[in-house]
Amino acid sequence: MNGLARVLMAQLPVQHGSLQVNGRGTLTFSLDVDGIRTDWRTASRDKPSRRPDKGTVPPPSHVLELPAHYAGAPVGQLALGWDTQLTDTRPHADGAAHFAKRLAHLAHRYRVRDWSREKLRRASLLVGVSQPIHQLECFIERAAGSDLPVLLRGEFGTEKVWAAAAIHVGSRRRAGPVVEVHCADPAGEPAQWIASARGGTLFLNGIDELAPRLQTQLHIHLLELSPSHRGAAADNGAENPGVRLIASATADLRRLGAESQFSRALLAELDFLGTDLPPLRVREDDMEALVRSTLELHGFSAPERCSAELLLACKRYDWPENVSELERTIARLAVMTDQTAIGHAEVLRHAPWMAAGVHAESERDAAKPGAGIDLVPSAMPLRPSSSAMGPSRPTVAPRTAAQWVQVVLERQSRVLDTVHAGLRRALVYLGERHAEPIALGDLAEQAHVSASHLSFLFRSTLGMSFKSFLLSIRIHVAQQLLLLEPQLRITEVALRSGFSDLSHFERCFRRAVGQSARDHRRMQLARG
Repeated sequence: MNGLARVLMAQLPVQHGSLQVNGRGTLTFSLDVDGIRTDWRTASRDKPSRRPDKGTVPPPSHVLELPAHYAGAPVGQLALGWDTQLTDTRPHADGAAHFAKRLAHLAHRYRVRDWSREKLRRASLLVGVSQPIHQLECFIERAAGSDLPVLLRGEFGTEKVWAAAAIHVGSRRRAGPVVEVHCADPAGEPAQWIASARGGTLFLNGIDELAPRLQTQLHIHLLELSPSHRGAAADNGAENPGVRLIASATADLRRLGAESQFSRALLAELDFLGTDLPPLRVREDDMEALVRSTLELHGFSAPERCSAELLLACKRYDWPENVSELERTIARLAVMTDQTAIGHAEVLRHAPWMAAGVHAESERDAAKPGAGIDLVPSAMPLRPSSSAMGPSRPTVAPRTAAQWVQVVLERQSRVLDTVHAGLRRALVYLGERHAEPIALGDLAEQAHVSASHLSFLFRSTLGMSFKSFLLSIRIHVAQQLLLLEPQLRITEVALRSGFSDLSHFERCFRRAVGQSARDHRRMQLARG
């Protein structure tokens, strides 16, 4: 709520006011010479949670009060005050109504959190007040008022599960059951899922990973649950008023359908209401709130642990796994940091991939006066696995295997962000674990896609098979080791580049490079 108050005061000509949420409490806020002061008073307490300084909230000269409604029901009250001695401008009615709506969305977030604690045994609270989040909440409010199927599209790690819960809690089916099916490894059959969710919501989590056999079965059963059929059953007071269908997907279902990788008939049953959840890289305005919320969630003091250096690193990193990755990373940094505040040295030590993601931007900014903190000293390698790979190269549109190898080993985010999310996760994993035994099935699990679909992504995007690309990475690493660490024995080079069998390494290296590993090293050293 503090974040909403700050945004409100930055956009409207007000000096003080309050945000009151029914059943929860009231946040008062005011503007003075020291900045914005806030004070939260819970509905169950007679005294404020933090006593404001005397005179913090001046008596209002004029007050504009607006009720906040969610899906037509009152959920709170917004009061805006301004002093005519300080300003002659009255808050615009449209702007004030906009923030009343945002207050209503904020109240609904807490309803969803309470429901999640009771029904799912886990706290789930959306954090942030950025414009992309506001647009998402507007969609959720409208979708909750309908029984039409909803398709939630978003990258791995975005808040798709929260969005599904928010739609259910805001709907007329909120008292009914919620059946979540993890489509990558579902229990039971579609008929059982639908029967269990009668009168409530069926949430198909990761519908893009559902097996073709189950896609066909699900489509057949959904034909009996068309929107008009459900509406008629509910209006007639039937004992089984149907099921609200919500599905989430990471992959592009339309593209998969065109490539015969997903049932187009099933997609037609799902794609009535749809939205794309915003990735974290477009939510820079939410970063501080997310970092602080994560620290508090894991039992750390946000004011003590959150530093300007940490926030700068978080804002510059692209977060390929979004909020899920942010929570893991911030929790790791908080646990592994000895000092009170998490600074750039701790980021480099315990989360070096964040520094790799901002390397190019840091170099550009280094020449600008007051540009900020350089997270990557010029003498430090970008990643432990790429220390022998030479300096980072400019990002180019990769066409050859060698260019793709460079993209992966240097984790060039601007290129990786352009590929399918599942392929991106697979490539990042290969860049970090190329020396380990890796099978296509294991890599598919890490990428959260099927093995067959991942194989297709490698061929269609990189123009080569998974095995061919993995071999290209290992040969490239071997070449660098031969050049930069000439004291290594050939056996050690083979092992460190991912070959457990020396004879297999020799055959692969000769086939790829045109000479043996020993001859290649002698030639490279002779050149320079």
